Amino acid sequence: MKKIAIFLLCLCWATQIYAQSDSTPTRKSAFQTVLKCNKNGKTRLSGYFSVLNELSLPTKLGLAYAIGGEAAALYNQRFYIGGYSLISVAPEDLENNYLDNQDTKMLQIGGTIGFKIAPNRPIHLNIGSKVGYIGLQTYELSNNIYDNTRLVRRLDGLMVAPHVNVELNFFSWLQGYAGVGYRFAWGAKNEKYNLEVDLRQPTIQVGISFGYFK
Repeated sequence: MKKIAIFLLCLCWATQIYAQSDSTPTRKSAFQTVLKCNKNGKTRLSGYFSVLNELSLPTKLGLAYAIGGEAAALYNQRFYIGGYSLISVAPEDLENNYLDNQDTKMLQIGGTIGFKIAPNRPIHLNIGSKVGYIGLQTYELSNNIYDNTRLVRRLDGLMVAPHVNVELNFFSWLQGYAGVGYRFAWGAKNEKYNLEVDLRQPTIQVGISFGYFK
């Protein structure tokens, strides 16, 4: 018991000495965060919007090109969190069957999270992941322009897609990027498709981002 009391007394004495030395006017101590050591002791919040281009490498569905957008909040130039959406546009029909008057599309909607390493350098890394909904939706087309396209079949699932991008700072408000990733998928299946198998694919992504990155 006596040893514990002496240890606590020494700990309090060391803490007091450290606090006094840190508060002296000759030494300035900047507040630090997990994300960045800020000179002014404040967290910097900005944001950006990205034009997404994703190429899914062939599986049962073949090569698929999707476009979309991403909007995210950026903390201290490094940590970001936001949302995104993507829809496949090429080929127009993922089944490559243009005789049945139906088009099958891949749709993704969800959140994005990640971390930029050394963002002040002109070329740096972005490590992150997309998480959310993924599905295959089949629409029946109409030859009458006044008729609406009708959804005839849908397979729903969930996905996680980690990625590593190389980013280039063109201006303080403009970045370009290119990278690779891998999509993990889980979900429904039918006589044609199994999302857990058919949508697990390597991906390549390129695009540009507009925002405040400085």
